[in-house]
Amino acid sequence: MEQTHPNGAVIREAQPDDLEAMLEITQTTQAEHIERVPERFHVDSTPVPSLLLRRYFTAKDRDLWRDHVVFLVCELGGQIAGHVLITFDRASVGDKRHDHNATIADISLSPKHRGRGLGKLMLQEAMSRIRAKGATIASAHIWRGNIASERLFTSAGFTTVHQTMDLRISEPANQPVPPIGPSRWQSANAFAINLLAIFGASVLFAFLFAVLRRLLD
Repeated sequence: MEQTHPNGAVIREAQPDDLEAMLEITQTTQAEHIERVPERFHVDSTPVPSLLLRRYFTAKDRDLWRDHVVFLVCELGGQIAGHVLITFDRASVGDKRHDHNATIADISLSPKHRGRGLGKLMLQEAMSRIRAKGATIASAHIWRGNIASERLFTSAGFTTVHQTMDLRISEPANQPVPPIGPSRWQSANAFAINLLAIFGASVLFAFLFAVLRRLLD
């Protein structure tokens, strides 16, 4: 599904052919984040949207991803002008209620396409998709100093409900992230299953031995 606007902009779901243009926009916004928030963004770090983009287009289980992740692009004059990343999840609100959350985790425009109202169009289309998914609340992630995004979301009715404060203690570790092994719960669960299997086998053996002994007696 795509939406064509009077100014000629087309907003649609991202396709594999859009990847390189989207990565280029992401690299540009990453440089801006490094300048605004140097304590959280490193020159050598890979932007999280870039990692998600590559996974999004190459995952064998992409159809499952579509229930939780949506990438939209804004195309103008045959060029990718910007993109939007939306994620979906659920959060408990008491015992019998839950919110279906939608988070606009990233909304980016290439510098040459800014100031044309495209960000507003992308947000409007994102909100249409969010409502169509049945979300009950929408959130936005905005990094410090991004005045344009603050104004965009405020104009759409978003309000600040939470702030995150960071303190840089040391530089990031200069080494690959270790692979994620099984959780403690998974290890404990496997141990419990094995223990029950051994215990069950012992009980069964004792029972059969008792029956056999009676028959022989």
